[in-house]
Amino acid sequence: MNFIFPLILIPYLTHTIGLELYGQYVLSATVFNYCLLLVNFGFDFSATKLISINRDDKLKTADILANITATRLIFALITSIVIIPIVLLIPNLTSNKLLYLFGIGILWGQAITPIWLFQGLEKMGYITAINLTARTISTLLIFIFIQIPEHFYLVNLFLSIGYLISGFAGLILIQKYLGIDFIKPSLSRMKNYLMDSWDIFLSTLSMSFYREANIIILGLTTNYAMVGQYAAIEKVIKAMQSFMEPLAKALFPFFGRKLNSSKEIYSGFGVFGKIYALLLLFITIILYLIGPYLVIWYLGKSFISGIIVFQVLLPVIFLGGLNYYLGIIGLINLGMNKYFSKAVFITGIYSISMCYFLSSYWGTIGAATAMTSSELILLLIILRKIYPWLKK
Repeated sequence: MNFIFPLILIPYLTHTIGLELYGQYVLSATVFNYCLLLVNFGFDFSATKLISINRDDKLKTADILANITATRLIFALITSIVIIPIVLLIPNLTSNKLLYLFGIGILWGQAITPIWLFQGLEKMGYITAINLTARTISTLLIFIFIQIPEHFYLVNLFLSIGYLISGFAGLILIQKYLGIDFIKPSLSRMKNYLMDSWDIFLSTLSMSFYREANIIILGLTTNYAMVGQYAAIEKVIKAMQSFMEPLAKALFPFFGRKLNSSKEIYSGFGVFGKIYALLLLFITIILYLIGPYLVIWYLGKSFISGIIVFQVLLPVIFLGGLNYYLGIIGLINLGMNKYFSKAVFITGIYSISMCYFLSSYWGTIGAATAMTSSELILLLIILRKIYPWLKK
C-alpha cells in the first residue's frame, strides 16, 4: 500500500503542477518527515516489541497504548507550535504558508494512528484496510481538486485528511473490536517508555536525517526544478523498496519474540537473510536493465536526464533492504541498540558531508552517489557486528 499511492501521484503531480512547484511541495514534505521522527520517537519498533511480548496481557497493552499515544500527542503539539511561527516569520516559507499549515494535520493523524499496536499483535489486516481507505480518499481528493499549478498547496491538506481518518478509525477499532480500553496515562510511565525507546529514536533519527537530508541539501546547492526531479526519482526507488516492506515489518515482532529462544531461530534468521538478499539483488538487477525505459514511460521525456540518477540510486533497494533486515530486525532484537545507533550516526555524518560536496559539483548525480555509498558503509558496519550471529 505504501508504494501504490506514491506511484500513482508522482507522475500526476509532476505533470500537473510542474517540477518547480513539485520541488517546493517535496521540501515541505521533508520538513514534516523530520517532525514525524519526533512524533514517532522510535515507538514503531520499541512499542511493537513490547506489544508482541505482552500480547496476552490486555491491561499491559492498554497501559502501553495510553502512555505512548499521549506522548506522541505531546510531541505533535510541540512540533506544531514550532512550525507555525517559523512558517509565518521566514520569508522563503511565508509565500507557501498554506502548504505548511495544511500539513500540520499529518502530525496529529500520525500521533493517534496505532499501527505499531496492530503490528505487535500481528493483526495487520485491520489497520491495513483502514489505511487503504484513507489513502484512497486522499488520492481521489488530489485528483479531483488539484487541476492547476496554483492549487499545489492543497496536497498537504488532503494528505492530512487521510492521516486523521486513519488515526481516529484505528482508535475506534481498538476499543470496539479488540476490546482494549483506554486508560489514564501516567507521566512516570511515559518517561519509562521514552527511555526504553531512546536508542531506537537516535538510530531512526540519524538514519532518516541523512536519508531525507539530500532534498534539503539540493535545495541549497541547486534549484527547485532539480529538487523536484531528484525527489520524484528517489520516491520511485523508495516505492519499489516498499514492495518488500510488509514482509520485513511482519518479521520484526516474530524475531522479537523468537530470536533469543534457540539456535534454530538464529539459523533461521541467517537462512532467511540469504534468501531475502538474493530476492533484493534480483529485483535490483531487473530494474537496472529496464530502468531507462521505465523512467521515460512512467515520468515522461522531461526525465531523460534523470535516468543516470535512477541507476545510481538503484543499489539502495538492495543495500537499504539488508540494512533494515540486519540492523532493525537483527541488531535491535538482539539488544544491540546502541551499536546500531552509533553506526547510523557515523553513516549520517558521512552522507550529509558527501552530499553537500558532491551535489555542489554534480547536482542530482552527486546526491545519488552520496546516498548509495552511505547505504554501503552502513551495511559494512552492521555486518561487522552481526556476522557472528549469521554463522550460527
